[in-house]
Amino acid sequence: MNTGRPKRLVPSVTLPVLLTFIPTDDKPYSAVQEMVSELQYQLEGKIRVLKIEAAAHPAIVRSFGLQRLPAFILLLQGTELWRQEGMPNTSLLDLLPRNLLQA
Repeated sequence: MNTGRPKRLVPSVTLPVLLTFIPTDDKPYSAVQEMVSELQYQLEGKIRVLKIEAAAHPAIVRSFGLQRLPAFILLLQGTELWRQEGMPNTSLLDLLPRNLLQA
């Protein structure tokens, strides 16, 4: 039965999304890759993590006005909730807003 409305190809996102901006030369930032992989494992089902390579998507990097890479931006339904530019001194899990990750 056709209702006349197009079928949604991408489901609406209700999970927080962590954008991870990786520098062009990520060799010195292998720790970033490990940190993000660990975060994905720890928060499976509570947060979606997207990796964005700066060299492949420079317009996206510019659109967020990033000054330092790596950078991490937490979004919820298009609203920026938190940001970290540069390598954090502690675990990302310790920096993220706790109230969003409890469910």
